[in-house]
Amino acid sequence: MDKVTKSLKLLGVGVVLFVSIVLPSAGRNVGNAYDTCFPASMREGILESLWEGPHGLLSFSQDNGLEPPMIHSKWYVDGLCGGDDGRLEAELWAREFGRAVAQMLDEYGRSWKTILRQEERVGAVEDLLDLADWFFQKPGYGNGLLFFRLQDLALAQICHLLCDMSIPVGTVAALMDRMVGYPDSVELGAKVLREECPEAGFPLIDWQEEESIRWNPVERGCRADVTVAPLETCWNKHREVICRWRENHGLPHMATYQFAGESFRQSLPRKLQFFVDDEHPAHGANVGTLVDWDRKFHRTFMLGANTPHLPAVQYLLLFREKAGKIPDSPPVDWDIPLPSGVCRSYDDPLEAAFDAAWAPFRIRFGNAQASYWIIRQIREGTFPDGGWL
Repeated sequence: MDKVTKSLKLLGVGVVLFVSIVLPSAGRNVGNAYDTCFPASMREGILESLWEGPHGLLSFSQDNGLEPPMIHSKWYVDGLCGGDDGRLEAELWAREFGRAVAQMLDEYGRSWKTILRQEERVGAVEDLLDLADWFFQKPGYGNGLLFFRLQDLALAQICHLLCDMSIPVGTVAALMDRMVGYPDSVELGAKVLREECPEAGFPLIDWQEEESIRWNPVERGCRADVTVAPLETCWNKHREVICRWRENHGLPHMATYQFAGESFRQSLPRKLQFFVDDEHPAHGANVGTLVDWDRKFHRTFMLGANTPHLPAVQYLLLFREKAGKIPDSPPVDWDIPLPSGVCRSYDDPLEAAFDAAWAPFRIRFGNAQASYWIIRQIREGTFPDGGWL
């Protein structure tokens, strides 16, 4: 095996990535679907494409007609030890490639505002969403993490586009239409669960949503129940099996919420380990970032905790569509009547301006408070430009 260590310079701004990738020995034919997607002759080139950030990776894959590798979780790949050496080698390469991409995206998230000119930002968001779609051609756990990470970065940039009145709102709306949010994202997560643990019996979900229920919280809640509940039920049934297994082996009773951590997972038979995720670290679980690349968070990320901030940005888009602009000046009278007839006083003129501009639409579309907080963070320089980590 040849070990190739590369120093990758991102977009020419001095951000250096140190990526250590284990490649198959030259001339070896792994002979499986993974090698078909990423032939050995392309592997070094795909790593070098990371020098140019998301656009470079996307261009290389498109120019060479490449499909993404299936990037399984570390837990999945650890279970292959002792099996086919060619399969294991390809799986390890895919995971290290995914790790390099996660590191590149972390650096990109910290630097894109200094890299991109204003007129390049729409194209940059399109690249991120195209790359997200490219990765999720395969429903691997790592593919899912990178899909949601790329969406997160795109969403952060969309917020800035919505605050730029020179960008037509229709342009941003077209980008937002490509975002996959809850509960639709759960259906993508379910594909990952079925790939990683096909024997668990995670059900297929079939739901056709109409545009009329988009802003109806009751209907959206019903959609979430129909989508998530069968998957949660399947997960919890296997957790009950863990309880019975522990009882049969004379082990003390534990509540299912205590089932967490690698040491606990390793105490179980392999067929039950899938239903024990890692404990959440102090920094919180960060979907698709380098810090949590090797951790196991199947339930956390694949059953809904992957696009939590999309609704807030959808409301910001709706605000621009309905109010026409981002307000700057509050009304003369800061006491804005709410639908209940009660008047509210404000300490922040920006918040008063938002509520006044939104007043004609509040009864139909609800509160747009999240829009105000996004604009305030951007103007104060506290907005998480690298995504909501």
